[in-house]
Amino acid sequence: MFGGLFFRIKSFLDAGVGNNWKNDRYNWSREIVVVTGGSDGIGARIVAMLASKGIKTVVLDIQEPKYVLPPGVTYFHCDLGSSDAIKECGAAVKAKVGHPTVLINNAGFARGKTILDTTDNDLRLTFQVNAISHYQLAQQFLPKMIENNHGMIVTVASLASYVTAPALVDYCASKSAALTFHEGLQSELATIYKADKVRTVCINQGYTKTALFNGFNKGDGFMSYPMEPDTVAEAIVRAVLAGKSDHIILPRGNAGITTIKGWPTWAQVGLRKDMKKMMKEWYVLFFPYSLT
Repeated sequence: MFGGLFFRIKSFLDAGVGNNWKNDRYNWSREIVVVTGGSDGIGARIVAMLASKGIKTVVLDIQEPKYVLPPGVTYFHCDLGSSDAIKECGAAVKAKVGHPTVLINNAGFARGKTILDTTDNDLRLTFQVNAISHYQLAQQFLPKMIENNHGMIVTVASLASYVTAPALVDYCASKSAALTFHEGLQSELATIYKADKVRTVCINQGYTKTALFNGFNKGDGFMSYPMEPDTVAEAIVRAVLAGKSDHIILPRGNAGITTIKGWPTWAQVGLRKDMKKMMKEWYVLFFPYSLT
């Protein structure tokens, strides 16, 4: 009884504080959604779901879409590894399609190397695609959202934001940086920019069956199990259509992992060491920006 009451109060406060106790309306016949890494993987599913609802959608990706673009979807070639390319692409989107009202930072990049095997180029690309591009894309599209006090920034992070694994340190660090970007952006919008209706959503998903993590250990099938890209995409689209700020953990049963920094040191270290078996036989593609 008391547990149920606690979670009701928690949900009420989470929603109220996260949305600054303000409501907003979205007219989905007029909104413009940008999806990075929308050519394949989770991003492609997001695009398909948005397009099925008649929502104008823009795909930013270094690779051509691996599907026929539905009506209302526009593709722009964009190398998220280049700050200049992001600026050029942002200007082109605003000129040719309009000012986006929703930005979904979905693109992801990983190498799967140990610290000593990681090259400077690996580091640069991992942090640029997974974290720094979020700042640069926000700088392109957020000012209009702030001006209108209307819009949404979605950060697709990862459970790797909370748990560091061997041979995945740079990826985990970059996803932690993405999570911090989300948290800081939410605070700045309310306190500095006075845009209390601009929403922020963060998705922290576990292992998902995309090409980026082929060979990754599939988990125990109970608390840790592989998710389909559609499952993650549906959660993202559901959050976008709700028009509310949110912080989502997938699978839901793994929400406790967010408390890891408060665990005893022996438990934290033990979990990180145990993650080594998750990396067995994992390999990555060369330029998987779309795959998150």
